[in-house]
Amino acid sequence: MKYLLTFFVFLLLTTPFLFAQKVENSTIRQRIEAYKQDARGPYKDIRWFCSDGSFAIPREQKCPEVKGKVSVQRARYKDEVVALGKSNHIFLGQILSTTPKEEFWDEANFNARLKQYQLEKYLRAVDDGWVLRKAQYYRGAYQVEDEEAWGIDFFTWLLSKDEPLIKQFFLVRQAAKDIPHRGDDSRTLNVRAVSKNISDAYPRFMDLRVKIHGQPEYADIAKVKEFKEQHLDRLNAKLIQQFDELITDMEKVYQPVNLQSLNRYLTEIPKESPVHASLTAYINSYPNAGMGRLMATAENLANIRKEIVNVKSRKARLAMLDLSNALEEIFFTETSLWQPVTVEETMDKICYTGLAAMGTGFIEEWEWDVLAHTLAVPETADMTLAELTNFNEKARSLVEWGTGMVRGVYKDVVNQFGAFEPLAYGYFDDRIRGSVLL
Repeated sequence: MKYLLTFFVFLLLTTPFLFAQKVENSTIRQRIEAYKQDARGPYKDIRWFCSDGSFAIPREQKCPEVKGKVSVQRARYKDEVVALGKSNHIFLGQILSTTPKEEFWDEANFNARLKQYQLEKYLRAVDDGWVLRKAQYYRGAYQVEDEEAWGIDFFTWLLSKDEPLIKQFFLVRQAAKDIPHRGDDSRTLNVRAVSKNISDAYPRFMDLRVKIHGQPEYADIAKVKEFKEQHLDRLNAKLIQQFDELITDMEKVYQPVNLQSLNRYLTEIPKESPVHASLTAYINSYPNAGMGRLMATAENLANIRKEIVNVKSRKARLAMLDLSNALEEIFFTETSLWQPVTVEETMDKICYTGLAAMGTGFIEEWEWDVLAHTLAVPETADMTLAELTNFNEKARSLVEWGTGMVRGVYKDVVNQFGAFEPLAYGYFDDRIRGSVLL
């Protein structure tokens, strides 16, 4: 009893100190502002991360050779950044190479570390590098090829299991957009980020920025070029550079899609898979944009989601995720070309966009099963007002469930970061505007 009493007294005395170790949001905010102005940002130096667990100074030391293992050169985090990860479970300036895969997936904390990586990628895009504002030019902080090699290794590990694809398809698919592994970049994110930066610095661009964010289409390129020419004498050098970057990215995003480019994914998908057959037919049957191609795109998105667990090859599963993201880009950029004229065509578009939303993970398969019967256009020529109202309500439910998926998955890290960086709350809107939900 005496020892037990002593233990409780010790616990009462030490508890305040244990909780005091957590860093306040105001302090994190101050540190972030300091990192923005620091040439090294959240990093302290560059080292060789040796395969035996040791460090070596570049140009001065060499890593011991370990057969079958590779050493990586990258930045080390500042001590306070490492401490913040331990005290608050907040990870700033994450570099993927050498990061343990299990720690990055962070299953015990609802995948917080992965989601923070995605959120910070957004913050860097909309806030001129964010914590890496100057450190993005810190030579040797990380190597793109090392990040991509780590990404392939990570997905090879993650996709060896069925559970993440079954229970967390939306998150896994979104991760495939953000984690480098195939040398691709997301130009659609950059279009939204650069247009926002321009409108923040030059408010007269706001109307066009809203148009690009809300109803993007090919015709916007000419509008941006015209705006730039009309305001050229009032734009500084940085804004002119941003306009040029925006126009270049928009031309690449909205250029006609060559479906033959999708063949690179098919080489990794087994020929006996239904996905291989349906994609081959899709590529050969719909070379030109139009309503038919968009319908087929939605059907293939849904087919990939349903079949991905049945394909056991990890390479094939990753290829199917990349293919799904590529098809969503096609659907997103070409959907403005489908302009319904009749009520029936409008209902068709809603139905197939809903199917695409399921295929991209914004709604669950069971949710689609609940909605599909109502959203399927009836074969009869007439509908009652009650039936049409019911259709409208179900379509609204689809959008609400889809936006709920985004908020449900990311609200923990958005709220955590939002407490010291209000820009984080824009992440919800960005994920929705860059998807079929728009």
